[in-house]
Amino acid sequence: MSDIKTDMRLLIVDDSRFHHRIMGQILGKIGMMNVDCVMDGQAALAVLTIYPYQLLFIDVEMPYLDGMELIRRIRQKRIGFQPYIVLATAKPHRYAEEARLVGINDQIAKPCDNDEIVAVLKRATAYYLK
Repeated sequence: MSDIKTDMRLLIVDDSRFHHRIMGQILGKIGMMNVDCVMDGQAALAVLTIYPYQLLFIDVEMPYLDGMELIRRIRQKRIGFQPYIVLATAKPHRYAEEARLVGINDQIAKPCDNDEIVAVLKRATAYYLK
């Protein structure tokens, strides 16, 4: 898939190991090799200080630090770059307005399917190639 930048560093932030596995399988088939997973927002903040992830898939409902607060904190940090943030939720309409206000780039419905993930990756690639 030449219209997808497969060397992007990607972080999945979700408290479901099942979702990690499903996303990992789909991303692996597409050719995304730089994929890491963490279980909550606090862990995400910790790894974001170490690695410059270009693409984040963030679940909304997680313990310790929910997805919206995590996105708020990421957007408030004035780091050298801002990652492309995808909100992953089973209730996209419920969070649409708040998600827009905190600064997401994209949204995906859970459970995610291959076509949706490919579409998001294409939009993220276009974002980085601007």
